[in-house]
This record gives sequence, C-alpha cells and structure tokens, in this order.
Amino acid sequence: MIYLTLLIPVVVAIGLIGFTRLTGARNLADELLAEVNTHLGDRHDLIPALVERAREYAEEEPAVFHALGQVRTHCMNVGGMQGKMEAETACTGHLKQFLSLAGCVPPLMQDRHFVENLERLRKTEKQIAQTIGEYNAAVRKYNALLETGMTGMVAGLLSFRRESPFEVKLVTVGN
Repeated sequence: MIYLTLLIPVVVAIGLIGFTRLTGARNLADELLAEVNTHLGDRHDLIPALVERAREYAEEEPAVFHALGQVRTHCMNVGGMQGKMEAETACTGHLKQFLSLAGCVPPLMQDRHFVENLERLRKTEKQIAQTIGEYNAAVRKYNALLETGMTGMVAGLLSFRRESPFEVKLVTVGN
C-alpha cells in the first residue's frame, strides 16, 4: 500500500513533465509557423509594388502580371497547411516567371524603386527560408517527443497530434 502511495505522485509528476514538454514544443512550432506566415505576408505585400513598377516598362506582358496578382490573392486567402504550401509554391513559380521577364527589361532593372523592392524581396525570401528551417526543426523535435517513452504515452492519452513540416520552394533573388 505504501508503494502505491509513493507511485501515484511519481506517475503524476512524470505525466505533468511530459505534458509540459509537449506543450512547450508544440507552442514553439506554432509561434514559428506564425512567423513564417508573417514573412509570407511581407512577400505578398511586395508583389503589387513590383508589378506596378514593371507595368511602366513592360506593358506587353499583362498575362504575367495578372497571373501573379491572382496567385498572390489565392495565397492570402487559402486555408490549411497543405493548401498554403501548394499556393506558395505556385506563387514562387509565378514570381520566377515575373523576375525572368523583369531581367529582360534593362530600364526596369535600373529603376531605383524596383531595385529597392527587389532587395526587400530578396531579404524576405531569406527570412522565410530561415524561419521555415526553424519551424521544421521544432516540428521534428515535437514529433519525436510524441514517440518517446512516457512523454509519448502522455501524448497518446491527451490526443496530441503530429505536425507537418512546411515545404515550399522559394525564389532566389540576386546575390
């Protein structure tokens, strides 16, 4: 009977420690995903400025501008992790096409405002990549906790679910 009295607090303590570790790991992943979304929002905010400047120099390519605008709008409105990854990958494809077109218009590449926004895009893409890497590392750690000993048992009892890594292709802008 004495062993049972001692065992109950130990089991409860192990459960609380496991719950705390899982919650902390999941919260970190959630915070990093929110940061990824913030940086993706910054990316979306740069697109109209780039397109408007490019229209002044390359009016004969309205389909490219229109497609990039549409995919940007879709990215901003899509829900769910899988949908977001697919939309952002499509956005990257359209951005690459747009930047390829822009590179063929020398006066545009000399436009100070366009070049400044291009530099902002380069920095934003770098921030997105870095934050996605941090998020994916946090997800790996969290998912590993779900499968580890007593913490895994606590996770099963409390219905913690696996998280998915964020996988999206990004644009490489200059330098």
